[in-house]
Amino acid sequence: DYGNTATAEDKQDYLEKDLTVSVDITSVAEDNVLNADESTSTVAIKGTVGGDAKAGDMVTVTLDGKELGSAKVVVGENGKLEWTLEVDGSTLAGATVNDVEATITISDDYGNTATAEDKQDYLEKDLKAEITITSIAGDNALNATEVKPGTMVEINGTVGGDVKAGDTVVVTVDGVKHEVTVNDDLEWTLEIDGSVLAGAKKPVVTADVVIKDKYGNTATATDKDDYIIPTLDVTITIDSVNGGEPITGEEHDANTPIKVTGSVGGDAKEGDTVTLHIGKNTVETTVIVLENGELGYIVDVPAGMFEPDSNDGFSGDITADITINDKYGNTASANDEKDFDTIGSVITGGTSGDNLHGTGYNDLIIGDVYIESKNVNVNLVLDISGSMSMREVNPENIHLDNGHTSGQLTLVDKDGEETHVEFNSIDHLSSLLGYYYGSPLGFSVYDPKFTLTFPDGTTQTINDVYKDIGVVSRIDSAKESINHIVENYGETLNHEQLSNLKFSLITFASQVDGVKEFHWDFGKNTLVTSDGQTIADYLVGVEPLTGPLSQTDYDTSLVAALNGFTNTDTSNIVYFVTDGMDTIGTNGQQFNKDWVVSQTGGNIDKYKPTIVPVAIGGTINNTPEAHDILNQIASLGQGYKPDNSGHSQVIISTNTDQLDDAINNSFDNIISGNDTIHGGKGNDFIVGDTLNNDWLVQQYGSGHTHMADLIDSGVTLSEVLFTVAAKEQGVDIDKLTTKDVYQFVIKHQDTLVIEGDNPSNGLDKIFGDEGQDILFGSGNNDILTGGTGDDLMFGQNGNDILVSDSGSDILFGGNGNDIFKLDVLATDEKTVTSIQDFEKGDSINIESILDANLSLDDLLSHVSSAEVDGKDVNIVFDDKHKVELKDIKNVYSELGTSTSEIVTQLFNNDVFTNHH
Repeated sequence: DYGNTATAEDKQDYLEKDLTVSVDITSVAEDNVLNADESTSTVAIKGTVGGDAKAGDMVTVTLDGKELGSAKVVVGENGKLEWTLEVDGSTLAGATVNDVEATITISDDYGNTATAEDKQDYLEKDLKAEITITSIAGDNALNATEVKPGTMVEINGTVGGDVKAGDTVVVTVDGVKHEVTVNDDLEWTLEIDGSVLAGAKKPVVTADVVIKDKYGNTATATDKDDYIIPTLDVTITIDSVNGGEPITGEEHDANTPIKVTGSVGGDAKEGDTVTLHIGKNTVETTVIVLENGELGYIVDVPAGMFEPDSNDGFSGDITADITINDKYGNTASANDEKDFDTIGSVITGGTSGDNLHGTGYNDLIIGDVYIESKNVNVNLVLDISGSMSMREVNPENIHLDNGHTSGQLTLVDKDGEETHVEFNSIDHLSSLLGYYYGSPLGFSVYDPKFTLTFPDGTTQTINDVYKDIGVVSRIDSAKESINHIVENYGETLNHEQLSNLKFSLITFASQVDGVKEFHWDFGKNTLVTSDGQTIADYLVGVEPLTGPLSQTDYDTSLVAALNGFTNTDTSNIVYFVTDGMDTIGTNGQQFNKDWVVSQTGGNIDKYKPTIVPVAIGGTINNTPEAHDILNQIASLGQGYKPDNSGHSQVIISTNTDQLDDAINNSFDNIISGNDTIHGGKGNDFIVGDTLNNDWLVQQYGSGHTHMADLIDSGVTLSEVLFTVAAKEQGVDIDKLTTKDVYQFVIKHQDTLVIEGDNPSNGLDKIFGDEGQDILFGSGNNDILTGGTGDDLMFGQNGNDILVSDSGSDILFGGNGNDIFKLDVLATDEKTVTSIQDFEKGDSINIESILDANLSLDDLLSHVSSAEVDGKDVNIVFDDKHKVELKDIKNVYSELGTSTSEIVTQLFNNDVFTNHH
């Protein structure tokens, strides 16, 4: 209020003081990475400070908001202010956030305060390794093949974790380390010899892998795996074959089941396969549980498979095999072998002609018990009804070009008109030609020239059916066959039998037309009538009837034949030759068998005739009723069998050219001693005639002096043989087998087999069939055929034919003009045929390699070489068939030395033929 003003001033200087500080975390665990080792040990957190910080200041480090500790600032070697805090690595490893924070706070005397912070994150780095052994040898099992030295097996495995391609795996086997490399698929494989694993002290494999990273981590992984060495074992035995009994020839031929039993063991199990080997045959069966609870097998094997090949053809062996497998690839096999025995049969024929068939094993076959030279009475009944004038064409005479069998037949009649007929076979064509050209009148409305057109368009012309093919009447064929029957009797019967031969020709149609008696004329060597007319000349005038009496009545003609016999001690034979049906009935039946029997007054039982109906032409085959009638006729005769295999049998020949052969084949079964013998398989001993019966009867010791008397007493030849063989061996007869008898005869063959010279011995046909056979012919004209195998053939006396058709055979012709037929020359195998007694009059038939136009040049073209060896000549045909002619220089001394000279001389001496 008073307006005063006052002023005063003062000055004071001052200092401005500020305070700065900085902090820096330079590392956590040196590289800001916490490795696995550091996580479990003490690590350092380091840093620096700046600003106004000074030594002695404190830096506080926190983690997850918690203080880890404080570190004092120091002056480092480089003059910098540094700090270091050591902490447990596990604390860092266990942090929620991998972030550490460093804080520093400083102050001065002036009251300034400065604070600085820094954060530093860090990484946690660990390293993992995984390893697995996935397989050893594929399945952790070493089979029998894999343990063999040189067999490489694999140990395989995988890796995982941080293991990578290129890393090394160490595989330890039996203490030995093997390094392998991990591939891109993180797999590894060690190839090692299986025998190393098999020989290890312990069946364990170890695999290790060790890896490291740049952070100092190391990871290791290990795996172990064991393996096994499984083994597989099997055993097998054959316990029995046929219960221990020999297999018989009858069982073999009938294919009778033969029981084979056996046992298995080891690791075999139910259902495993057992294979039996019998020769070339195999049979499979399976393992079963037997009644005793053990494992084994039981199987039925067809007897035909058992072919003996040892012990002279009486024994063989059977092998049983078993092979098993397991899941590890092991295979085990076992086998066993057992012998089996076989026995054939002792087969003896009767006194008449027999068909004897051996079994598949070693047989002893004797053609005749003893020789019975019966006289013969023949009543041949010949049908001369109208149908016998029919003419026929033999299919075998028809030869079509290029193998054609079907086509079209074109005929032209007298007016020039053509007829076309299709045919589908040669037989069909034969029937057609018979129909068109077979008129009983001997002529046809068709020209003999005809044309055949084949499916491919080609043609063939037959200029004259009568000349080029042939049309023959049934009656002419029948006449020709009758003439051959007569010839056969002349060759077969002995002088006494021919002197006493009674032969009647009974012709018939609607009734008996005539009966003509014949006897044997030794001058003309044929049958003649009482006035000396030969049967051949007589037959010229026998022709089929015509008109109302040309029908056919079997009943009356058969009665006439059966009532024509007068002697019970003769072989009485009826041939009944016809071509058609019985067209005239008796008491309401076409053929009345009962009426025939009633009209013969017991003569059938009294004279015991063999009755052979012979049917010619095609009618019978196409007419079952006609066939049945002929069977009824045959059934009235001796030795008839419903299967038509007996002595009384129906012969049907649809082809008239076959009639002659058919009748003569039947003839062999009828006439005493004409045997047909087939050895069958096996090594057979075959005698066409009797044995040395005098010696056998003497050894038998019955008081009889003749075999015929002994047989009549009820004893069989087989019983005689068994008894004599048992006496020699000093054993009971019931302990002998056919094998013992067979071997007894082999041992005494020089005594038992004698050469006969009696024509009554019969004309035997002996076939060794398979096996190595010994064949003896009879004292007559025989045919011996060895069959397959190396055979020994003795023709004995008579004009024999010895056929070597397979194998290396030894041939003895014996006395007589023999033919050695070498069919073996046409086979592919290498053979040696030895002819032991070639004599003048003998010949070698080589038709198997040369046709009918035999010439010396043709023969030489097949001869590879010929040489003289002492008194022998050896000829080789076609480089594979050697023929030895023993002692032939005793027969033909001038043979030369070269192949050409030798063969030429033999050829000029008619040694070689190509026809019989």
